[in-house]
Amino acid sequence: LFAALAVFGRGWAWPLLPVAWREIRGSVRDGLYIALAASGRSFLIGLDKMLLPAMAGLVIAGQYAAGYRVFAFALLPVQAFMSALYPRFFQSGQGAPLVLAYALPMSLLLYFAAPLLGPLLGAEYPEAPQVLRALIWVLLLQALYLPLGDALSGADHFGFRSTSILIAMLAN
Repeated sequence: LFAALAVFGRGWAWPLLPVAWREIRGSVRDGLYIALAASGRSFLIGLDKMLLPAMAGLVIAGQYAAGYRVFAFALLPVQAFMSALYPRFFQSGQGAPLVLAYALPMSLLLYFAAPLLGPLLGAEYPEAPQVLRALIWVLLLQALYLPLGDALSGADHFGFRSTSILIAMLAN
């Protein structure tokens, strides 16, 4: 391992460790905020799928899962775009309006294409088009939420972002 690091690591700069307790404490705090925001977001994404079978039964959960798959596919470009722009939020907060420029037409497309989901999936999923239409609002909310959350991180307000995710998680 050390030989590989010596061969491949030539020319790499070693990380500079903070020397003052204040810097160490700030780095640990920010790291905890980022980890809390990421785990809270993952929890929020999966919360509906955990609760729905217990609250409404497996049939409704299956209908929801079918509609959610189409929604999740439509959200992928938003997530990819925001991941690519994330470093820029630490520089200037650019790119947020472009996400809405995608989400608005995609929402309209999904709304009008939702009735095609029923024949595509079959008679076992009669409610999937209505689920997809209901999830369109989530696409628009995500298109607003993701850039604003990244802007908070870019402005060095990790605590506000983590707190807002925790509040949403508790409210759900």
